[in-house]
Amino acid sequence: MPSYWTGCKTDKENKSKVVYSALESKTQENCNLEVGVSVRNLTKIYGSGNKSKCSLNNLSVDFYANQITAVLGPNGAGKTTMMSIMCGLFPPTSGNVLVYNQDIMSNLAEVRRSVGFCPQHNVLFDTTSRKTF
Repeated sequence: MPSYWTGCKTDKENKSKVVYSALESKTQENCNLEVGVSVRNLTKIYGSGNKSKCSLNNLSVDFYANQITAVLGPNGAGKTTMMSIMCGLFPPTSGNVLVYNQDIMSNLAEVRRSVGFCPQHNVLFDTTSRKTF
């Protein structure tokens, strides 16, 4: 069955596993683009014990400088969690993120100079007024 987004063929035993994707093959080509954001082995677990929930499990991905990238996935896939960690809003359980070779955990102030994030919910503070805008 083809994928809605990429026309990928899927494994008949496990329809969620992508066997071939033209999009993935293009990404895997040896290119000379500069990596702007590098995510390596990123894991985020909320809660602990029986109430723990794994939002990201060993995610590794590169985002290239001067390229537009879309992050698509169903509700609960970890998109917002990934973006929030990449911007330093909260720490990962394990793994790391480099923004232009700066580790977000050790150089957060420097990273925030080159990262912007527009979250899915309005972020207004009690002291925000119409005059601010």
